[in-house]
Amino acid sequence: MTSVSSSSDARLIAQSTAIDALFSVPATRARHRGTALLLEREQYLDHLLKKCVDPLYVASVAHYLVYIVQIIGLEEIRIVSLDEIAKAGKIWADLDCPYRVRTPTRVAAYPLMRAAKAWLSFHRKLERPQEMWFEELLRAYSHSLVYNRGLVHRTVETYESKARTFLKFFSRSNHNLSGISLLDVDAFMQEKVMEEWKAEAIASHCQAIRSFLRFAESRNWCDRGIHQGIKSPRVPRNTGESKGPTWPQVKKLLRSFKGQKASERRAKAMLMLCAIYGLRASEVIGLQLEDFDWRNETFMVRRAKRGGVQHFPMEYEVGEAILAYLKQDRPRCASRLLFVSLRAPYVAVSTTSLWRAVGPRLRSFGVQLNHVGVHSLRHACATRLLHKGSSLHQIADFLGHRDLKSVSIYARCDVRSLRKVAQFRLEGLK
Repeated sequence: MTSVSSSSDARLIAQSTAIDALFSVPATRARHRGTALLLEREQYLDHLLKKCVDPLYVASVAHYLVYIVQIIGLEEIRIVSLDEIAKAGKIWADLDCPYRVRTPTRVAAYPLMRAAKAWLSFHRKLERPQEMWFEELLRAYSHSLVYNRGLVHRTVETYESKARTFLKFFSRSNHNLSGISLLDVDAFMQEKVMEEWKAEAIASHCQAIRSFLRFAESRNWCDRGIHQGIKSPRVPRNTGESKGPTWPQVKKLLRSFKGQKASERRAKAMLMLCAIYGLRASEVIGLQLEDFDWRNETFMVRRAKRGGVQHFPMEYEVGEAILAYLKQDRPRCASRLLFVSLRAPYVAVSTTSLWRAVGPRLRSFGVQLNHVGVHSLRHACATRLLHKGSSLHQIADFLGHRDLKSVSIYARCDVRSLRKVAQFRLEGLK
């Protein structure tokens, strides 16, 4: 471990504020104070605390900063490259030490890398890489997706990100799109197979690359017809396996939120919207206070994928859960979002926090599914509608799908006679 040695750092130990505010255990304080760049770390932590960021989050950042300094070997503040941060993240992901609170995984690197970039950016010491030659092309492509195809921001981001991943690979040997061929796409896919990417990930990248090259061909940036030769790997869409928990498991999940904490009351209200109405996480997160008509007991949803709005009648249990959150827990703040963080700065609830409210609980109930996130509740809702006699067309309308292909999976998973939509309630949730 790198230690504080200078007289100025020694004086800081006596003046330290953020470390004292965040930690009470003497050994923990000593470990933070005994690491280099105490002044620079304190300045950033004080900055976060003054912005009213959750102290628990700031404490986790403080821990990450200690490891960033130690792993990179920083003796003084200097410009740090993204490659250095990536290498530090890999070391951290594989690191086994007494301060780790979970099993090391590949994604464990992300929080440390995020903290490193934010800290170094605060001190203007993060190396800013020169913009790649293809970024201007991607901006034009994204603009076309929005204004010509009408795709929403989140979908455009996904397409752009996957196209960028391919173009970074292509840039290893080329710096002009005019020289691209199917061989380049094949080489990219082969590399991802060697890296043990799942077929679903490769297929989704094929779709994005095909879309980008179709646009590039229309602009005469490359030879025509390349996109037509891109073949995605076969990914079974309808395997016959359920993609969502059973309805009794959904009811058990919602009952598990006892309402004793503000975070539980907020999570219950959000998850009821996901389960009963099949809303996507981003649609729930994006709900505004003005979207609810309490007099007529209806609310409005802005659809994330096909755009437009959709109105729903408000189920009694859902309304009660939302009102409980509004009356007891929602902070008074300028944000017009319905669901906001419980501590300042009051921002939108993250999809990660929603997953944490669902995934571990479903696993603890013995739910054996490949995916147990918020989206599994959307599958459960669709299957429930099918059980109640809804047609695939009605389910597609209810869930906000463009066509029947997206909902045909539910018919494959559980074939039932298709009748009119039946109303249903969450009996016994109270």
